[in-house]
Amino acid sequence: GGEGPPNGPLILIVVALVLIVGGVMVWLLMRKSTTAVTTTPVQTSPSTSPSTAPASVGTIIAAGTDGMLYSRTVLTGTWSQIPDSISVKAVTRLKDGTIVGVGMDNQLYVRPNLTTAWKLVPGSGLVTAVTQMNDGTIVGIGMGSDLWVRPSINAPWTNIPNSGSVIGVIQMADGRVLGVGTDHALYTRATLYNPWVIVPGSGSVLAIAQTSDGKFVAVGMDNLLYTRATLTSAWVQVPNSGLVASITTAP
Repeated sequence: GGEGPPNGPLILIVVALVLIVGGVMVWLLMRKSTTAVTTTPVQTSPSTSPSTAPASVGTIIAAGTDGMLYSRTVLTGTWSQIPDSISVKAVTRLKDGTIVGVGMDNQLYVRPNLTTAWKLVPGSGLVTAVTQMNDGTIVGIGMGSDLWVRPSINAPWTNIPNSGSVIGVIQMADGRVLGVGTDHALYTRATLYNPWVIVPGSGSVLAIAQTSDGKFVAVGMDNLLYTRATLTSAWVQVPNSGLVASITTAP
């Protein structure tokens, strides 16, 4: 029979087509893979919960349940023990930076800063807690859970009638007085001489402070710290916060 047509050129054409198609497929796969690798993932915002976000509120000083003083620079930071600071049950910081502690004997002790030794304030007792008003007045809580005032740390005490019954007191940024009642709820009064008004949903706490950014920090019944953004917000536990008996803050 006759010879068939030559198939060499046909084979070359088929091979060329296979190579072209294969090359296109490889290019598409590589492009897809490269796109998947280089695509920027969606970023999620970091948590801003008050229970986890550090709050720059200045130096925080606390009297621990062991009677020692501790400090931290942010609300969720680590406590540092203050040397030679035993034994106090409550602490506050005056406008001039002086640290005032209530000793286990219910007398007042002062130290110019965190690194100096305690010195007894003569004629200072007996009180269970102390704070300072914006005008410099020193306010103490007497053994009968009522308020006493003195114009300076060394002046005599004067009783404020009908001022009990509280276990803690501060002056808020808006000028009102905030107290912790013997029932562990919060109370406010417009001035030191006005009646107490309960803050709904505020208990139960042992002590109270306000930070420089306006937040409130309380010592709970479990001696852990709790914070709320406003006076009537919900309490949120501060991580790594215990165990403390009293707390004070400073700018």
